[in-house]
Amino acid sequence: MNDYDFERVCRCFQDSIQSSRNCLNDAKCIGDIAIVSRRLTDIIKDGGLVAVFGNGGSATDAQHFVGELVGKFKFERRPIRSVCLSDNIASLTAIANDYTYSSVFSRQVEAFVKSGDMAIGISTSGKSLNIMNALIKAKEIGAYTVMLTGDNELNYRFVDVTLRAKSKDTPIIQNVHIIILHAIAMIVEENLFGNKEKHA
Repeated sequence: MNDYDFERVCRCFQDSIQSSRNCLNDAKCIGDIAIVSRRLTDIIKDGGLVAVFGNGGSATDAQHFVGELVGKFKFERRPIRSVCLSDNIASLTAIANDYTYSSVFSRQVEAFVKSGDMAIGISTSGKSLNIMNALIKAKEIGAYTVMLTGDNELNYRFVDVTLRAKSKDTPIIQNVHIIILHAIAMIVEENLFGNKEKHA
């Protein structure tokens, strides 16, 4: 590998580390992640559901997060009620074809999300209309709404908590989003099950 390639690899790590450090040094960012984790814990305890959705790479982040909730994050325990609205290709394409792509998630929110549930939308730009429409619909229904996005100046009045990665670079934002989602999965798993099911 030549020196230029070596430097580019190092820069990928350095940029992600810096953005993560920026979040770590922001008390509001860390506090909001803790708030969302506690709220999701309470929602699951009450028999509620978390619906997660995104486009492109954010769709796979949503799948990743739901996979860790339904499967496991660190230890054996019961599954956590969650669904990824990016998964059903038939629903996505039918809604996009019969209605509009901007309603592919809001239509599913109407179908699956109830008052007292949680809806998490992931948009690196923060401008994805289908994500915003779904969170608006979830808020109307009475769900707790969370937006994961990047370092933008947008104000999401329809969102209870906005979790911002401290970057404007899409790949770096996605890297930090995974850390945030891992933190939530870890805290929720430990809050719900503690040590009692680690060796179940």
